[in-house]
Amino acid sequence: DAQFGEIDRAYAALVNGSLFFAGSDYQHGQELFHTTTVAPSVQEVRRLTDIFDGPDDSSASEFTNFNGRTYFSARDVEGAALWSTDGTPTGLRLVKRFDGELDGPDDVLPHNLTIVNGTLFFVAGDKAHGVELWKSDGTPEHTVLVKDIEPEILDGFAFGSSPADLTSAHGLLFFTAEGPGNRQLWKSDGTEAGTVLVADRDVRNLTEVNGRLMFAAPDDQSVSRPWVSDGTDAGTHIVTDSHPEGNSPSLPDDGATPWVSVNGTLVFVADDGIHGMELWKSNGTTAGTVMVRDIGGSNTYSAPGELTALNGKLLFVATDHNNVTRLWKSDGTAAGTIPLTTASAENAPNIRDVTTVGSVAYFVDGLGELWKTNGTLAGTAHLASVPVDYYGAIHDLTAVGNSLYFVANIDELWKSDGTEAGTVLVESNFSSTGRYDDGAPQDPTAINGTCAGYLFNTNSLANLQTTNVKLAFSVFKLAGAVPQIS
Repeated sequence: DAQFGEIDRAYAALVNGSLFFAGSDYQHGQELFHTTTVAPSVQEVRRLTDIFDGPDDSSASEFTNFNGRTYFSARDVEGAALWSTDGTPTGLRLVKRFDGELDGPDDVLPHNLTIVNGTLFFVAGDKAHGVELWKSDGTPEHTVLVKDIEPEILDGFAFGSSPADLTSAHGLLFFTAEGPGNRQLWKSDGTEAGTVLVADRDVRNLTEVNGRLMFAAPDDQSVSRPWVSDGTDAGTHIVTDSHPEGNSPSLPDDGATPWVSVNGTLVFVADDGIHGMELWKSNGTTAGTVMVRDIGGSNTYSAPGELTALNGKLLFVATDHNNVTRLWKSDGTAAGTIPLTTASAENAPNIRDVTTVGSVAYFVDGLGELWKTNGTLAGTAHLASVPVDYYGAIHDLTAVGNSLYFVANIDELWKSDGTEAGTVLVESNFSSTGRYDDGAPQDPTAINGTCAGYLFNTNSLANLQTTNVKLAFSVFKLAGAVPQIS
């Protein structure tokens, strides 16, 4: 019997109602698995194939639904490749193999799979070009390099431009690429001639906002600012070049800019030189780029964080002029930006893990207690006291259908339906191998309203149909002929 470790969220995706993930066993290494519904509340787990024959890992990842098939990257004995599957044992197809030098700078799996106007773009590396931008229509013959942006050879290697942050906006693909000393902004229409440099600045946080591309980049004085672009030189500029109040917002210098799109508006944290780090919003125009509210007042700045969209509004954590840290909500106006937790609820200034589940959000307060909110003051309340062994013991809050799943005390899986009575322990004491982390639930992943993201290294058999808690599977072992898992 082969035992399994946990699903890693980076190697799992929900495609057409099936969870595709990279699961591991001792016989085959990390390979491609998926789930399928065989009866109400019953999930069957199957290994589709052993791509890298034997115990070596194929590192299957980047699962993307494209033209009715699931495309992904994986490695076999011949190297990195782009693959596709229809979810059946005989439906696996090799799309394109890449000949990157083993352990060289071009030895990377295809990644950043992004669909723009019916074309699958991705980043991959080969010996001739290094790591560059590629595209595919799903067929081997039409899976080709878009452009060799950085053709220079160093020490016998083609490093390439290492594109990243692939983002669709204005019907084009925008991305960043390595330039002389910074990450430049590029755009592509899928042709070599149409793949061109947009801005030679150190660009980050590419975000599509109501049809506009917005991003963070330094100005000519090396101050980080919010920018907007339509892909042209004239249409690429700081959104606040000539702010009516005369104070353009600057972004945090460390690159960790709180930044989220809510209902076609970019909400971010910035400092105008007067109010300190406060909450701002922008629709991509100068007039529409304004501070939402000076929460910190004259005594301090509020340093908003945990920016999260809920029911068309923004939830965030901020510190007010009395140095009290609370959960806030905002509708984008000063009057509509209000605290949701009272002074008696702050406990400690470390509200964290704001997680939306349908029309409500959950969070953990400074004492490690679980709370929920529907975005109103009356609807924000302490939910349940989960027995914990240490501060920070509640973590990995994850939406699964209309329920919240989370991990407590390293090895306990809990769920909540939003009521105190419905916040219950599902499973505990998973570890049986003596290793500290063998049984720890990690990286939950949702599928069809069912929690399907916990695989534990344990000697227990699978529970494939725990209908009361809707846990698709907690643990399982390999038995019988491939590809069945039961």
